[in-house]
Amino acid sequence: MLLDGAINAYLAMRVGIITKAYCSSLVKPERRKLRKSASLQAAKMTVSLVKKFGEVFAKQIGNKIKDKINQTGENIIEKGRIFLIE
Repeated sequence: MLLDGAINAYLAMRVGIITKAYCSSLVKPERRKLRKSASLQAAKMTVSLVKKFGEVFAKQIGNKIKDKINQTGENIIEKGRIFLIE
């Protein structure tokens, strides 16, 4: 899921960088250099996004796991109380 999003973001940024270069240039840019430069820029941007959102994603998963563990513990305690009462 995170990898799919990162790949899509990379490709979208790369296309945007290339488009911006073509639209803002008075002289036709050299195709090979422009593509290579756009790939490098998009890669740098993607890495920073993955780091930022990867941390958020990991925290969210950690919180979900913690909640499930707490719920399971509460269920065990509750079942133990019912067992002791009966």
